[in-house]
Amino acid sequence: MRSPAIYLALSSLLLLVPPASSAQIVLSEILHQFDGQDGTAPVGRLTEGTDGFLYGVTSAGGADNCGSVFRISLDGQFDANWRINLIRAQTGCEPQMGLTAIPGENAFFGTAREGGANGNGTIFRVTQNGTITTAHHFGTLDSPRSPGGALLLASDGNWYGTSTGTSLPHPTINGTIFRYDGKDTVTILHEQDSDLHGRGTEGGLIQGEDGHLYGVARFAGQHGDGTLFRVTLGGDFTVLHHFKRDVTGRSPSAPLALGPDGAIYGVAPFDGPQSSGAFGTLFRYTSSEGLELLHEFVSIGFTPVVTPQRGVVFDQDGTLYGTAFRIYRRTPNGEVEGLGPPLSIGTKSVMLTSNGDLFALTEGNLVGQTDHGTIFVYWLSAAANGTPNQQDPDGDSGTNGDQNGGTDTGDDDSESSGGGGGGGSGGGCSLASGQDHVLSLLFLLALAGLGMRGYPRRARTSG
Repeated sequence: MRSPAIYLALSSLLLLVPPASSAQIVLSEILHQFDGQDGTAPVGRLTEGTDGFLYGVTSAGGADNCGSVFRISLDGQFDANWRINLIRAQTGCEPQMGLTAIPGENAFFGTAREGGANGNGTIFRVTQNGTITTAHHFGTLDSPRSPGGALLLASDGNWYGTSTGTSLPHPTINGTIFRYDGKDTVTILHEQDSDLHGRGTEGGLIQGEDGHLYGVARFAGQHGDGTLFRVTLGGDFTVLHHFKRDVTGRSPSAPLALGPDGAIYGVAPFDGPQSSGAFGTLFRYTSSEGLELLHEFVSIGFTPVVTPQRGVVFDQDGTLYGTAFRIYRRTPNGEVEGLGPPLSIGTKSVMLTSNGDLFALTEGNLVGQTDHGTIFVYWLSAAANGTPNQQDPDGDSGTNGDQNGGTDTGDDDSESSGGGGGGGSGGGCSLASGQDHVLSLLFLLALAGLGMRGYPRRARTSG
């Protein structure tokens, strides 16, 4: 058992960290650590069902080491009794980028990169009741192969996706954009048969306000560093931007996001204008202004925000959140700030639930605790405009049942009284952003105190 004194000491130190912004963030707890049997390396975003659960996939592990489908409730309870194992020859292997909800069916579509009847991947269908069927096997003649992203339901009622190549008799490694009718027919909408189009369409597609589809290619293009592209529902393809490592970064592969302003947002995980010291870029695209750099991730301080791993999300106030070596947000005035301590270079995605909670996935090691992946949650203690978040996860106005204003330390048996209770934050240790040196000290102390076992789990109570 870990000593409550450790948490008490950490909590007292945390109270010394002054607030640095109008919105703080709380690392509340690790929700689940995968053990290999229930999956390895969760990928893509969690998708909210109609039953109060979030659904996700792992790319490996499970009965056939081909991945699994899992679910976790909105209040953070992992459902150990609900799991679907993918079987290579039947449902496909190595799911990609999460699931997409099927309207009105209490079910989801997912894609698997490998396996299936032809060995080149599948589209599978999962219900909230726990059944899985294979909707399409990739890899017949003139068919896409190896789908590389989640499916998108477009305004015309069809589903669209990307693949990393096509099968015989016209194989290509550059990738395709395909249309799926939701039943049994997949057709190629566009084949990226030129390196100038880009290669490695792994991030899937989004639909813009203009009705067109947008995506990124990780490699090739004019400078060899990837492309941003647009394709109409009729198949007309246009490269909108050629990435260049010392100008706009390189190797974009994360899903794009449609911002509240109608613009397209995305990240490139490597390089940037300060080529030798840059670790990725955040960009915005509009048809009128082209591609605009919003932020260059530079390694500064002991806990930098670098190497953005996956796409970004927006909350109801239009604040942007993403994941790099730390969770970060872009403030209303355009500044990018890290939220909380460094977590894991395997942190791959974040998503905001309907409750206003920020869930994140790591594919691998989280502070030495697990090699199979982790689900963890942040609770936003204040909205971007400085007003308290209306969603209080504990239902106790941010004190976790402590009526004397004490700060919850991650252990129900200890608290640090006074100091304003950490600003009235929800459960967990309140970490003000922007205090890199102090955060680093606390992070190292936490590792020492926990014996390199990672962050504490906070006991949940029901009712």
